Amino acid sequence: MTDVYVEAGDLERLHSGVDAVADGLAQVRVGDTAGYLPAGMVGSGSASVVMGACDTIDGLVEGVVEALRDYSSNVGETIAQFVATEDANTVAFQNIANSSGVN
Repeated sequence: MTDVYVEAGDLERLHSGVDAVADGLAQVRVGDTAGYLPAGMVGSGSASVVMGACDTIDGLVEGVVEALRDYSSNVGETIAQFVATEDANTVAFQNIANSSGVN
């Protein structure tokens, strides 16, 4: 496998992009859109099948949204770890430089 190079800002863009997709998908409610069907097809078996399918789709979309939010959270944690590691390395480098008499 080829090495992956992460440039400054890549993870932040990924984090915000995944959040934007999750926010957009969270607005999708197929059942709400098809909610008029039972009223227009009173007593129809097809209407209940359609509404059942809509509920299934809505549940699956909610699952995808939850997974995207979890992924975004993991990316956010990775960003925080990179920042903490970078800050720790900066402090360590400064301490080594100062103890060597380098200003």
